[in-house]
Amino acid sequence: MKLDGTRLERSPGSPRWRFVARWISIAASVTAALALLVGMPSVAVAGAVTERIRLDDVTQSFQDVNPCTGDPVTVTMTYDGVIAVAVDAQGGLHLTGTLVGTIDVVPFDPSLPTYTGRFTNWFGESASFNSDGDWVTLNIKLHGSDGSTISFNNVFQFHLSNGVLHVAFDTERIRCGS
Repeated sequence: MKLDGTRLERSPGSPRWRFVARWISIAASVTAALALLVGMPSVAVAGAVTERIRLDDVTQSFQDVNPCTGDPVTVTMTYDGVIAVAVDAQGGLHLTGTLVGTIDVVPFDPSLPTYTGRFTNWFGESASFNSDGDWVTLNIKLHGSDGSTISFNNVFQFHLSNGVLHVAFDTERIRCGS
């Protein structure tokens, strides 16, 4: 099945949605791990602490599905990034990060096209005892060995204050072209 210029309809159980969720979970995992590793020790010393973490030539591979066809693939990402974490004296966490890199998508079936391209991911979080805000912007552009393309963009944001949701949106777009 080929979806030329089709907008993704959000269905959490669909293979296309799992592809999107995988990319978002990578950013969230990096964010959570760094918040725990950097943020927690700084709270223990009860002072404001700022840390900048540089990521160089990180490679991750995982199995997923092609969001345009549903065919199983292996995805390999190699990226660089910078993550800044600040923990204030009251234990508030402020985090922002940017990851930029390349992606190779190789199908299990060698008769199908492979895809290569680039991605940029910006994410952040600000949390205190009575508020929380998170945001993610992800852009992926892939070019297939058969001339086809896959383009993905996601913008996600939410803000809570005193237990009340003030802002929440999640927009994603996948374009499959020939």
